[in-house]
Amino acid sequence: MNKSSQLKGISNFTIIKILKKFKQKEMSDFEKFLNSPFYNNHSTITKLFRELKKFYPQFADKLLTKEYLFEIVNPGKKYDDMLFQKYLSRMNKLAEEYLSILELRKDQNDKDLKILYQLSKRDLKDVYSRKLNEVEKNFNENLKIDDNFYLLKHKLSDIKYYDKARSNNQFSIHKDLMDSYNYLINYLFIISSSCINQLFSDKLSYKYSELDRTSGIFYNRTEIEKNVAGIIKQTPPDDKKRLLFLELILNDLKMNSGKNELNAYKNLRKIVFENFESLSNTLLLYYLKRLNLYCGIEIANGNYGLNKELFENYRFMLEKKLFFLEEIPDLRLVDYRVILSTATKINEIEWAEKFINESVSLIKEESRDNIINFGYAILMFHKKNYSGSLDHISMIQHELLPITIDIYILKSKIFYELGFLDTAKSVSDSLRHFIKNNPVLSDILKNSLRSFYNFFSALLRLNENYNEIKLKKVLSEIEGINGIWNKLWLIEKTNELLYTSGKGRPDLKMKPGVKISIRN
Repeated sequence: MNKSSQLKGISNFTIIKILKKFKQKEMSDFEKFLNSPFYNNHSTITKLFRELKKFYPQFADKLLTKEYLFEIVNPGKKYDDMLFQKYLSRMNKLAEEYLSILELRKDQNDKDLKILYQLSKRDLKDVYSRKLNEVEKNFNENLKIDDNFYLLKHKLSDIKYYDKARSNNQFSIHKDLMDSYNYLINYLFIISSSCINQLFSDKLSYKYSELDRTSGIFYNRTEIEKNVAGIIKQTPPDDKKRLLFLELILNDLKMNSGKNELNAYKNLRKIVFENFESLSNTLLLYYLKRLNLYCGIEIANGNYGLNKELFENYRFMLEKKLFFLEEIPDLRLVDYRVILSTATKINEIEWAEKFINESVSLIKEESRDNIINFGYAILMFHKKNYSGSLDHISMIQHELLPITIDIYILKSKIFYELGFLDTAKSVSDSLRHFIKNNPVLSDILKNSLRSFYNFFSALLRLNENYNEIKLKKVLSEIEGINGIWNKLWLIEKTNELLYTSGKGRPDLKMKPGVKISIRN
């Protein structure tokens, strides 16, 4: 304790990382948990936590060292690192136990199934029977459709089969076994289709060698589609929940099958919006994201009529608070970017500004400032407040990959609009180097970005050396190629240049006295 150089902090210990994420109420509840002899009979651990709690939530005080804490719980004793490590290890195990209890409390249905199994196992027949009636009634009346719905139904049928088999009660035992199997198949379908769809969407943006080996997976898209269609034909009409569930899976798979995709999209969207009250929020969020992904791909391929539907899909998701499930903010960057982009494309500028202001609570705190500044940079650009857009860009720190790409392109467009063509060229060249040197981006995404760079560079050259024939050729090429990043903006700027009839845009000249901030 006398030599500060020998004192070591504790911020890297697992238990400290866990405690930092606890809410104030969870800290209080965890202390009660530690005080319970059923879970913890080590008074040293309780005393150690009480001292740690004083430094919540940052645990960053210079006083907070291993030696200091050891002295608190073992006054007068020489510091023993092995013993102290045991204290923290023990507390970490207790924290994990506490987290498992929180998770169990969150899912009352799974908790009821565990109780039901224990009652059957202990031959408490009358108590088991009453509990079974209670659970079945709850499942039939209150459970909404999602992947967990069929996993829970599988577990319930499995428990019923287990109980009857132990009691040598063969009445309807085979029905329970078949129900268990069928529910498990439903769960397999939704999980398999979800994984395959995610792999497909990842291949559009990222280049990973693992993604190229998915053709040999156990259950591919065609097989699932064929089996689901077959089961739909065999399912009785009165089993509406299962039919609804299977139709969701089938149309989702068909959306990326390479045939009749638009019809599958329309069918899926109709089913989702007509039956959203029957779906869990988790499943509703999943299928809306799937619809949005399809819209995004189609829009990139020139089907701009879907911009309005994409915007309506996202607005519905926000209205239903689907980005704040279980009181956890989860509006991710990928959705945030598309929401803003779509709103501005259909000229919902006021709505977009309101969205930026009201979405703060939906974004995780660690990335909140960056994303909000990014949002305002986009908004300012569409309001033609280019210096304001640059100001917000300058406040973005440690941007993620999608923001990095967007910033390169946004700055290129800003400097073009301001008439700083040399600077626009410099920024676009930086984008070209970024694309070339980034091993993570997929070839599809790289080609889209390269197309933007090539046509943007051509536009810069034709501003300096106007040539109507070449300009019309460039315009024709832009219009004829799908998947170009910012295609509509490139068309708009090329047309602007053409309409000047060779005089050049008068606003594309260096403006003395304009102050701008340029990020490195």
